[in-house]
Amino acid sequence: MAKLIDDAQVIDAAAILSGIWSRNALRREAGLPLWHVRETFERELTAARWRAHVEANYAATRTQVLNELRARHGEGFGYSAGGRWVIEALTSQALRASFRP
Repeated sequence: MAKLIDDAQVIDAAAILSGIWSRNALRREAGLPLWHVRETFERELTAARWRAHVEANYAATRTQVLNELRARHGEGFGYSAGGRWVIEALTSQALRASFRP
């Protein structure tokens, strides 16, 4: 697998936390149960890191997967709908394997 771009993008944790507090304030006004701030913060921070990882590495990972599949199955691989599905599935799998939350 190709070397992936470092996911050193800045994630605005303060904005995530502020958003949780704002939504909890609305929930309090509406009489709804409040979200657990720590659990929600950790989940949203992991999701933000995942989005940054995909944004930084998707193109390179997809190119690598496509090249490997074309080397194995021929240059025409990936032009059918099924071929594109395989490429996307393997790209997602490779991205998940390289993600370190």
